[in-house]
Amino acid sequence: MVLATNAYTSRLGYFRSSIAPIHNYVGITPRLPEATIAQIGWRKRVPFSDSRTLVHYLGLTRDNRIHIGGGISDYSFNDGVRDVPDSYSRFAGLQQELARIFPALKGVSFETAWSGLVDCSLDFSPSVGRTGKFHNIYYGLGYSGHGVNMTSLFGRIIADLERGADEDWKDFPFVNHRLFYLPNEPFRWLGVQASMAYYRLTK
Repeated sequence: MVLATNAYTSRLGYFRSSIAPIHNYVGITPRLPEATIAQIGWRKRVPFSDSRTLVHYLGLTRDNRIHIGGGISDYSFNDGVRDVPDSYSRFAGLQQELARIFPALKGVSFETAWSGLVDCSLDFSPSVGRTGKFHNIYYGLGYSGHGVNMTSLFGRIIADLERGADEDWKDFPFVNHRLFYLPNEPFRWLGVQASMAYYRLTK
C-alpha cells in the first residue's frame, strides 16, 4: 500500500502523531493590462517568494494574472480539515501584502481565492520510505509546502523502494527520515498557535 494522502494522512490513522494539516491561502487577480505589468516592473515571468519567516510566494500567469499565497496559516483543533471560518481575513491579508509589494496594485481585488491543506512536520522536513509490521506500507509526506516538486521525486523513490532498489537512494537525506513526535491535543493546538504567533511577530 502507498500512502500519498498528504495533509489527510492522519485521518486514516497513520502518522497521526507526526503530521499536522495546516490551512494555507491563495488569491489571484483578474487579467492585468500590459501597461500595469510594465509599471510594476515584472519584466520576466519568474515566480518568487520572500525570505521572511512568514513566507509569501507570487507568480505571474501567461494571461497576466498575479497569484499570491502564503502568509498567515491556520490549524484546526484535532487535525480538522474543513475550511477555517476566518478565511476572509486571510484573503484580505494577502491583498494587503500584494499592495505592499506592488503599490500600483492597491485597490485591485482578487478574481478568485481558495485555501488548501499542507502537511507539516515538526521540523518542516519531508520523509519518504516504508513502514508497517511487514514493511509493505510505503509513504511520502511532510512536504510542509514544498510538495509540488517533491511529490514527483518521492513517487520515483517509492517505486524504487518497492522493487528493492534501496541502495540507489541510501544517501538521500529524506529516505526514512525520522518524523518528530507531535503531542496530542490540546497541546498540539497550543503549540501550533504559539508557533504561528511567533511567525507573525517576526515576519
